[in-house]
Amino acid sequence: TLSVVRMQLTVLTYNVWNVMFHWHLRYLWIQQLIRAEAPDVVALQEFRVDAVGFPGQAGTPTEPLLVSLLKSTHPWFEYVTMPGEQEGLAVFSKYPVLRTETAHMNAVGGEDPLTRMALCVYVNHTGDPEYPGGRTLLVVDTHFSYDKFAQCYNAAFLRQLLFKVDVDLPLFVMGDFNVYKDFEEPMRFLTTGEPGGCAHATMGASPSQVALTDSWTALEQTHPEEYGGENGLTFSNMPHPGLQSRSDRTLSRHAVPVTSKVLGDGANYRDTFLHFILWWRARILLFGSTGYPTSTCGTCGPQGECICNVCVSHQFADAAGGIVDRMRRSCVAPNETGASSYAALLVAGIIMGLMCVAVVTAVVVRCVARTRRKFYLLAWFLVCVAVWVTSATFFLYPVVVVAASGALQEEFYPSDHRAVVTTYELM
Repeated sequence: TLSVVRMQLTVLTYNVWNVMFHWHLRYLWIQQLIRAEAPDVVALQEFRVDAVGFPGQAGTPTEPLLVSLLKSTHPWFEYVTMPGEQEGLAVFSKYPVLRTETAHMNAVGGEDPLTRMALCVYVNHTGDPEYPGGRTLLVVDTHFSYDKFAQCYNAAFLRQLLFKVDVDLPLFVMGDFNVYKDFEEPMRFLTTGEPGGCAHATMGASPSQVALTDSWTALEQTHPEEYGGENGLTFSNMPHPGLQSRSDRTLSRHAVPVTSKVLGDGANYRDTFLHFILWWRARILLFGSTGYPTSTCGTCGPQGECICNVCVSHQFADAAGGIVDRMRRSCVAPNETGASSYAALLVAGIIMGLMCVAVVTAVVVRCVARTRRKFYLLAWFLVCVAVWVTSATFFLYPVVVVAASGALQEEFYPSDHRAVVTTYELM
């Protein structure tokens, strides 16, 4: 008997996190990650079309950096920005794009002010002998709300949208679904049509004919050791480091997942770029603005809030109390990882060091010169000055409190949001 050789398609989805956390380094990291996997189609979320080239970088003043780097391997590129925002969705393809459609996934209620979208790209998959002229595939890139209530509406809207698609068309839905480990209902609703905890968002008619396969879940059923447990986690749910949920997924119809893996270990990023990050911090401190695109922290997820453009956990904000209130009043909204944050951190570090020196001096003088009153008084005067200046520092530079709490450590682990690459056999 002759075995049937099915054509394969490799897709990759990645939330590139806007232009936060040293974009001038991260875009190189992202490009290396994508090229190493050589996917046929790439779906990106939080893509900034205004993140263009600057002196010393690839690209031009009018072309997004990642487009410049990927156009040699993925010449077809489509994108859409969210209304009123600079970020949006992007799809890169090795195969010709036939047409593109966009749709707004309006939500009812919830705390998320953003209008979520879906980018639908029809791709002509060439090379299949059964389809000499190419085979049309539909790739949908999306980014769900972080609000659980609104996620259900996102899922319902997307199901309505997919119901209108030709049932025989191979379909791939990729993106950042902002899934919580304790709230899978939106994904269950999206893939099976069973509302469960999303009954409020059925919109009166959720078509049951739409059925999608969660690729990682399907592979976990056949290969539990490789795909089970925490192997598929991709996001920290902010602002705490450490993977907690499987937010980034690939769903399919008329395609069988063969392999899938999570990419972008933050430790590797840190080891590769640590000295560049330290140097860039010093450069920002000394010379101020970098000339590269910057952004506010925007939304900090359900576990945090944005204060002075730094994501802070609700737990820390509650514990800090009055300090956080002063931050809200005194913050002039410095750019993320800006000179003011680093300057404050540096000043606090110097003062802390002086305080330690003063304390050590006081102890030494007290022990060595017990009868020499003037040295004893001098030592304690230094201690009092150090304590007073330190208190003033925390009052005048409230961002230091956030930095000291670990908020800036995400700079070393921006890949706490990871990519997922999946290879399919087309049916």
